[in-house]
Amino acid sequence: MTLTDTSAPSAGATIRPGKLFIGGTWRDASDGARRDILNPATGRVITTVASATTADVDDAVAAARAAFDSGVWSRKSGRERARVLQKALQIMRDRAEELAQVEHQNVGKPITFARVVDVVNATELYEYYTALGHSLDGSVRETPAEIHAYVRKEPLGVVAAITPFNFPLILSATKIAPALIAGNSVVHKPAGDTPLSALLIAEILHEAGVPAGVFNVVTGSGTALGDHLVGHPDVNKVAFTGSTEIGSHAAALAGRALTPFTAELGGNAANILFADADLNAAIFTTISAFVFNTGQFCMAGPRLLVERPIYETVLGILADAVPHVPFGDPTQPETVIGPLASQTQLDKVASMVDRARAAGRPCRTDRC
Repeated sequence: MTLTDTSAPSAGATIRPGKLFIGGTWRDASDGARRDILNPATGRVITTVASATTADVDDAVAAARAAFDSGVWSRKSGRERARVLQKALQIMRDRAEELAQVEHQNVGKPITFARVVDVVNATELYEYYTALGHSLDGSVRETPAEIHAYVRKEPLGVVAAITPFNFPLILSATKIAPALIAGNSVVHKPAGDTPLSALLIAEILHEAGVPAGVFNVVTGSGTALGDHLVGHPDVNKVAFTGSTEIGSHAAALAGRALTPFTAELGGNAANILFADADLNAAIFTTISAFVFNTGQFCMAGPRLLVERPIYETVLGILADAVPHVPFGDPTQPETVIGPLASQTQLDKVASMVDRARAAGRPCRTDRC
């Protein structure tokens, strides 16, 4: 699953159909089902990927468990694992433009954003965790009984990594890199709409020498796959990023099995603007907070609370400033706001706009 021509404009690049990556091999879904993957900017099909079944999830977990129990990765020293991930990091850097193009096309990210935010941050995360592999040493503590206690750090086992649509490359790195450097095996389920960079990372890790079964990717849509993975008895840790609603549901499933669970969930933060604020700085921060990644960001600032004496002034400044934010074609290097990642996200935002209009909220631009 690679781009055939990374030097070509993104609109003309071709991505091969994707398969599941289980046990070190690429394979179709057990029932042969496939899913179209769209370019959000054009609505056209980029490629297709295998749509996994719960049986495929079982196979992926079994492959991860077998790899872990064999010790082929889990019993290597942190330094040995770091040497392999260092190779993966170098391949990522060598294929940085390819990664950017995949994320750009699949998520609709403006190409400049994909290059300088997504790829840079993802590679830096792998760099950071790779470096930690050289210091995964135990520690010795003296006890009141005049004996020494030795602390040894050991991997947990099989880690389920579940990631959302908005930052597929970065948010997978926050889970995959630390899990692997610690010696765990991983089953990664990316969002159904945006799985392409996950498949490319699988290819890169395999090329770098991560043993078969240590890293697996199952692609597909719907909650059935996620629920099955989170509740699987052979999963030892769940790392989840997504909405609060789904995260709460996933945490409950993990809790029933007493599976350790970490979550990064969505929010709706507000910027607060008081009358004595530096308006130039405040407005810049306010706009940045809701245009970053086209507003698809768990730490975005979609709400603004303004002290009444400057309310009209702030509305006027925003009405003048926002139309100057470059939006449109994500293939253009100057574009800041591109398309939303899917029709589902577009419908969600459109419904919010409709609710605001129905509530009588004023519109201060000619784009309403």
